[in-house]
Amino acid sequence: MFFHFKAIDKGGKSKEGKFEALSRDEAIELLQARDLTVVSLGSSGWLDAVKGISFGATVPSKDIVFLSKQMATLFGAQVSALDVFSILADENRNKTLRKIMIEIGKDIQSGEPLYKAMEKHPKVFSDFYVRMIEAGEESGTLGQTLEYLAGYLERSYDVLSQARRALVYPITVIIISFVVMFIVFLVINNNIISVINESGQKIPIYTKIVFMAGDIFLKYFWIVILAIISLFSLFYIWVRTPNGRFRFDQIKLKTPFVNSFFKKLYLSRISDTLETMLSSGISTVRALEISSKIVGNEVYRRVLEKSLEEVRAGGMISKSFAKHPEIIPSVMIQMIRVGEETGSLQKILKTVSRFYHREFSTAVETLVGLIEPVFIIFLGLWVGIILASIMLPIYNMATSVGL
Repeated sequence: MFFHFKAIDKGGKSKEGKFEALSRDEAIELLQARDLTVVSLGSSGWLDAVKGISFGATVPSKDIVFLSKQMATLFGAQVSALDVFSILADENRNKTLRKIMIEIGKDIQSGEPLYKAMEKHPKVFSDFYVRMIEAGEESGTLGQTLEYLAGYLERSYDVLSQARRALVYPITVIIISFVVMFIVFLVINNNIISVINESGQKIPIYTKIVFMAGDIFLKYFWIVILAIISLFSLFYIWVRTPNGRFRFDQIKLKTPFVNSFFKKLYLSRISDTLETMLSSGISTVRALEISSKIVGNEVYRRVLEKSLEEVRAGGMISKSFAKHPEIIPSVMIQMIRVGEETGSLQKILKTVSRFYHREFSTAVETLVGLIEPVFIIFLGLWVGIILASIMLPIYNMATSVGL
């Protein structure tokens, strides 16, 4: 959801703009984190979702991963912050990222801490990223924190790349099936229908259905395409609303075959995020708060927010997670409990994170392995039905002529 805000900074200057957040409360928290006093905050609901549609990120995720690795190396080598961002600006090929590096360098030169300078670019540096940098600066371990951060971003990028690869095959098959259907119907419409009709034979009902479908498809091809695009657009707008996002995320976690795939993805992300932040010296409360914002699933976000409330009240993460056995497996709950009781939560979370990362990779391979034969069979049946509806009347014609 997109929010329009008017606020006042510490210097008394008026600020105005627009940004995206999951809820009004989160929007207020994000503005307060930037040391802004909120004057007004409003949203346009679904209309903003339409305006927020984007067809590509200005700064690709892989560029952020590479940038983080460069910063980790340079800060680890004790290079001054000004020199770091001067070097990064000179070497960066992405124009947007180069401009941001120059702006951050200027902010640092004027006396601002690094995390404050990065906070001004939320489209590139997430709240999670900024809080990690803040923790590194406060503890004097910025180089080490950047190494944790670079490793985390690389693992996250790897997970998302695997998820995208799992979708490439079915999307490709669907596109090919539409192309094949268009070509076959075009050939049927131009050459075969007239021949079969002129033969005077009784046409089977399934052949009539295929011919009628082909005729409709060719005559109203653009309407069909526009209808499909409209349905996808409406679905996209619905998913961007809070209720739509929650319902869709519920469906993903309950749908047979793919629910295991999604659960392992989110469990890997939660454990990895918590481990990375705790290793950098960020408090458990803050780690849970930020994890809830970046988990990417509304169902898990609500679970993390409930856990956050209980931990603030003196509770344990494991006890809070145990209340949601349908989406958090007992093995993860038990391992976290052991980590909390022995004071080795970071190490346990690292083990859990690596375990679910491997499980997710295996799930992707299994899913792709299942998708391939299913779609091949589907495409084969689809083409087979069309060919059978054409060839049987032609075969009957040849048989009758032979008789």
